Amino acid sequence: MKIEEIKHVNRTSIAIAEKHDIGLEESIEKMKSAKIALVAGEELKNSIPLQAAFLSTLNAGKRTFLKGVKCYIDDSVPNLLPVAGNNFSEVIANYGGLITEDEPNSREQKLLFGIAPTDENSIEVVCSAWQAGLNFYGDIRKVCPRSNTKVVVGGIAGAALGLFHLFNRQFSIIDNLTGLSTGISLWTMNTSENWNAPENEGPLNINFPKYIWSVGLGHLGQAYLWILGLMNSDTKETKILLQDHDIIERENIGSQVLCQLSDEGKQKTRVCAAFLESLGLKTRIIEKPFLKEDQYQEWAKKYKILLNGVDNIETRKSIDPNHFKLFLDGGTNGRLELLDSFTLRNFAVSNRNPEEIWKTNKNDDKALHRNLFKRIDKENGCGQLINLGISTPFVGLFGGTILISELFRSLNKGIAHSSISIQMRDLDSIRAISNLNYDNGLLNLAS
Repeated sequence: MKIEEIKHVNRTSIAIAEKHDIGLEESIEKMKSAKIALVAGEELKNSIPLQAAFLSTLNAGKRTFLKGVKCYIDDSVPNLLPVAGNNFSEVIANYGGLITEDEPNSREQKLLFGIAPTDENSIEVVCSAWQAGLNFYGDIRKVCPRSNTKVVVGGIAGAALGLFHLFNRQFSIIDNLTGLSTGISLWTMNTSENWNAPENEGPLNINFPKYIWSVGLGHLGQAYLWILGLMNSDTKETKILLQDHDIIERENIGSQVLCQLSDEGKQKTRVCAAFLESLGLKTRIIEKPFLKEDQYQEWAKKYKILLNGVDNIETRKSIDPNHFKLFLDGGTNGRLELLDSFTLRNFAVSNRNPEEIWKTNKNDDKALHRNLFKRIDKENGCGQLINLGISTPFVGLFGGTILISELFRSLNKGIAHSSISIQMRDLDSIRAISNLNYDNGLLNLAS
């Protein structure tokens, strides 16, 4: 691969290349030959969370399985989501789904929605408002409480989990990944075998934030906005301040869920604003990097909730937790060994400040991917060119649901957490540090 092409590579392909010690070109060819199928059951006709799961799977899946996402669905499914479309099939077509009314076959790698697993190549996504899980063929089938709600964090988390497992099945990234039913409640952060019990479901009618400041509109930032958009609660009061100075480049399309090929060269703020405004949300934009003095300006006073999607250490350290009622930060890990990990920090209840957590990394020049470093160093004489973090759309969406659920728990008398760390391969790996002292002042931030 030519030197000038390396920085524009699909960030998911780095994981495949590093794992199997192959070149980036071969890795991308593997992605181009990969295809998955989504199968709609009857339950999709009356479940908003399940429709959010289906659409999110398509949106993230088409960026990973580049041969396409085949969708077994007919036009009898109504569109229950706030996105444009006379029926759900039209929504799916608008997002690039390959629609078919044929019967699925047992050879396809597929995710099922409202249907029990039918063969070893099928996984069922199950979800409710706040609960998300997977059922595998031959294991005990679990279901979630049915509810007519616009809360969809459970659906989007289920989509991300399903894609993660199909990704591993097709590209063999993580060894010894079990095929046992698994799940999580995003209200109680329960990952035990009763994660889907009614007592682990959260509120169905929720307070929505009035003002949100979203800093950094990349991998995680766009995931946050996708979830907020699909959670649109009919409120016309919500205003989202979008801050980023970057334009959309080719490499962003593979992992950033609001970017399309036609958006290359556009400002990220404009694309994100267009998506949110199409759903009835109000936006303002700032097209420059976040600076410490920004938060102290007169115009910033009403934005007491800040969602950070920037992975720059200096930017993180410049955000003053004492200036915000709620400052939530999310982070993924760009190394192969931890590509499915996510960490949330809620500085409203944390005993540590950004300066303590993010000390300057003295090893910024250390090779992230040993195999690729050696290969590219040999070919181009500069292995540092591949010091790019792995970035996948499904990890971004999963992390996004962890952070956005923390936002809505905070505004709806739920339990807050100073930090949550989790890996998708093993939901029981969760480490959540809770804070039981609820701040009733947070209710003033909601509509």
